[in-house]
Amino acid sequence: MIRLTTVPATNAGTATATVISVSADALPGSRWRLPTTGQAPAHMVLAAVPLAGVLVIQAALSVRLLRADTAYQGEAASLWAGHLEWAH
Repeated sequence: MIRLTTVPATNAGTATATVISVSADALPGSRWRLPTTGQAPAHMVLAAVPLAGVLVIQAALSVRLLRADTAYQGEAASLWAGHLEWAH
């Protein structure tokens, strides 16, 4: 159902605003509607597999940088000074 409603604006005394509300029933063939069974369709699950793989690889490659000394001397001094400031 599509509903148009005209309501008075809150700040201006004579101005009005039009509100459009659309329910899911207005779009019977919509592919964005959630399934009613509570389970995701198979094509949605299969589409998430490559994303999960990329995220796992990115996390694995990022783990090696946790304890790596990757800052230059000037950058390291600035970071250390920042840590000392936060410690107070």
